[in-house]
Amino acid sequence: MAVRSAFPPHERSRSVRIRTLHHAEDEPLRQVFAGLSQRSRLLRYHSAVPALSSSMVAALVNIRPGHHVAFAAEIDGEPVGIVRWIRLPGRPAHAELAAEVVDAVQGRGLGRQLAAAAARSALAAGIGWFTLWVNADNVALRQRLRAVNAGVAVDDPDEFHLPVTTLLPVSRDRTITPVVPPRFSVDPVSLTRVRVRDGGRRLRG
Repeated sequence: MAVRSAFPPHERSRSVRIRTLHHAEDEPLRQVFAGLSQRSRLLRYHSAVPALSSSMVAALVNIRPGHHVAFAAEIDGEPVGIVRWIRLPGRPAHAELAAEVVDAVQGRGLGRQLAAAAARSALAAGIGWFTLWVNADNVALRQRLRAVNAGVAVDDPDEFHLPVTTLLPVSRDRTITPVVPPRFSVDPVSLTRVRVRDGGRRLRG
């Protein structure tokens, strides 16, 4: 899957290509990580990760169609963002969502484009819900998503639950009416960058 989309009008000479990442493809991961500031790494991994450990890299490049799918956003052939979903064990209709965009191009809609690519892929794989672990420090993203009715886990205030269709572009038909599972309460919550899990174990630096 490869999608091209235009940059804002003042940068129309640059285009964004979103493509599928392959198993064991680690260079985009390393390049995007290198482009994250200390604060961005904190928001993404929930700790100030100075470097990706070998175990983290192994988990993040363990791409498996239908289970762990990732996309990279590229500008002029250079990776500038990654989004991934990982199907949760024992919950086949649920997947964890994680994304990061390098600081140099944040605030230009790349996160939304990546999220939409992940949502389309997840829906095609039979996934209806994304689970996110959030950090309250990402004020800008929290403000943008305040109007989204995501569910928050009763037993974990950092765990949020979001219908996959919420991340599709507004122009897409969103006829599905979400039903929140019992262990989640509905609240217009604030979402932040998420951290990924390796087989249910959250990855931290």
